[in-house]
Amino acid sequence: MKSLLLAPAERLDVIIDFSNLGGKMITLKNDAPTHFPIGDPVDPDSTGIIMQFRVTKPLSNIDTSVIPAFMGSIEWPAEYTASNHRYLQLSEEKDQYGRPLFLLDQKKWDDPITEHPHVGSTEIWNFINTDGDDHPIHIHLVQFQLLDRCSFDVDYYKQTKKIKYTSRPIPPHSATELTFVARQLT
Repeated sequence: MKSLLLAPAERLDVIIDFSNLGGKMITLKNDAPTHFPIGDPVDPDSTGIIMQFRVTKPLSNIDTSVIPAFMGSIEWPAEYTASNHRYLQLSEEKDQYGRPLFLLDQKKWDDPITEHPHVGSTEIWNFINTDGDDHPIHIHLVQFQLLDRCSFDVDYYKQTKKIKYTSRPIPPHSATELTFVARQLT
């Protein structure tokens, strides 16, 4: 793999084989504009450099590890078992200096917690992105699975607070639309 697309709040696991790179420096770089995909270009001296690996130590023994061919199956709970459905708006505004503020139901990241799911419950959370650009999000202290994404009429939602879908749901692996539903599994 030569590159991958990863939004600011997204997380993933990556395995890098350094065994044949002794004495080399490998630099992980960013070339994605901010806001993706139509924003300002990357500054090659700051936001363009993510991390550098310096391979200086030889292997202490032979590496026999292998990546499994199958990582395991996902157990999808039935949607009817959800004890609650939440609708949370993702939006962007500007502060008094013109800097972007990414908000969840008009609250900043350091505002008091408003969502209190019960341990062991299954809920469906609908994140409603009312901006024209990506609004990545990750959630702490819960496990969740992305169900799907679906585009909707943003202007209608802003006027009525009701969702009028404009497409069919798109599975997570091919989704590029504006909203998604996450299932919480703690």
